[in-house]
Amino acid sequence: MLTSFAFEAYKESYQFFDPAGKGYITREDFADAIKRMGQAPTEEELDDLCKEYDATGDGKVTFEELLVAVIRRKEGPQKLPERRRVNQGLRK
Repeated sequence: MLTSFAFEAYKESYQFFDPAGKGYITREDFADAIKRMGQAPTEEELDDLCKEYDATGDGKVTFEELLVAVIRRKEGPQKLPERRRVNQGLRK
């Protein structure tokens, strides 16, 4: 479970990648944000980011998808069935 402090920190980070406030992050948004941090992402790195965070495969990473991915990382593989239910709910 995320604390309210952690939730707000993730929300703030998400806004860095979605400065226009569209409500989703695209591949291009990832590239722009990473470039603003002084890095030059490769096509493969951008593909990996999209695969990791875009649970629905629609090319848009919502804040909810980001949170699911973060929780998945923190909990590890033992919570796989629970994550599948959450991801399926996002796809509806």
